[in-house]
Amino acid sequence: ASPENLLAIHNPVQTIAGTELKFEASAFAGNDLYAAHRLADEWASPPDTRPGRNLAVGHARAELSAQYGGFSVSSFKRFDGFGTATRDAVNFYYGSQQPDSLLARPGTLDLRYGFTGFSASGVRLGWSGQVQEKLRVGFSLNLMKAGILRQERIKGTATVSGGVGTVAGTRTLLYTGLDYTPAAEANINDFSPYAQSTTDKGQGRSLDLGMQWDLRPDLHLTLIANDLLGQLSWKQVPELTQNFNDANWPLEFNVPGSTAKITGTNRYRDYTLHLKPKLSSSLRWDAADTWGVDGGFATRAGVCLPEAGAFWRWADAGIARLSYEPRFGSLGLGLGYGPFFVEGRTDRTNLNNAHTVGLQAGVALRF
Repeated sequence: ASPENLLAIHNPVQTIAGTELKFEASAFAGNDLYAAHRLADEWASPPDTRPGRNLAVGHARAELSAQYGGFSVSSFKRFDGFGTATRDAVNFYYGSQQPDSLLARPGTLDLRYGFTGFSASGVRLGWSGQVQEKLRVGFSLNLMKAGILRQERIKGTATVSGGVGTVAGTRTLLYTGLDYTPAAEANINDFSPYAQSTTDKGQGRSLDLGMQWDLRPDLHLTLIANDLLGQLSWKQVPELTQNFNDANWPLEFNVPGSTAKITGTNRYRDYTLHLKPKLSSSLRWDAADTWGVDGGFATRAGVCLPEAGAFWRWADAGIARLSYEPRFGSLGLGLGYGPFFVEGRTDRTNLNNAHTVGLQAGVALRF
């Protein structure tokens, strides 16, 4: 089963014997709101929000690994993005591009939004082996060099009355890509501390654990935990904080008269990102030599992504798998033959409008 692919969870349990050289790359983007490839652009139509927490997940991986006698070493690059927002926050974002649609509806909006995105590269050292007749375990240590960091938090309210929105709350943006602007040229949305500094991208580490338990010859349980005790550090990261003190929207945004109602601070700060652990569990039933079914889930920070699938084997080295995950409503199709494997996923046949797209491919050479 592969629910772990939904959150880029690495399985440290190796089930093959002998020597293997493998390269694989993957990318995934899924969200509740809008077409994935236009999520960061201006929205031309209203978003597809859902009650409660709206979710956006994205990740990409590239890894070259070698395994021999249960030991493995790999070099990898990772990108991770995870964001949540209330329905009101999503509608307010759309309303900021289409003011009339928002200001025509009186009421109070709950503005809560959080996003954390980062990149890292590193080396993974792992071991996997049989500890009992029916139980295999594995672990890996990830030693990483920090890359890009973007962390944004918004918490507040927007009250709409008489065609005017009054905004109260705080926005904090911690971002290695914030450009310094001299004070004489800066406006409210610019990053302009007293002096310019340079961000130092530090080190990090995390631990992955896994186990595969053969409950019966045809029934297999897999449990995986990633990013345990994980952290990445940076020094002198630009941080922009904006306080909205009952500012009238959109009239008082980005104009000189708004400075008393939109205040904030600009600074550099050292920051350690503590990685949220990711967990997955899956159960596979080999109904026959040629086919079977599986199911499981992957979870992070209180978000659970379940998945179920069926697979078929042919010849000695061919396999096909069809899967479905209900959170974003996407179908996955995977094919493997000999050393090659590829898997694609989407929630719509028209990829231009798809909220969820994913692709994984690689080659594994065994000796």
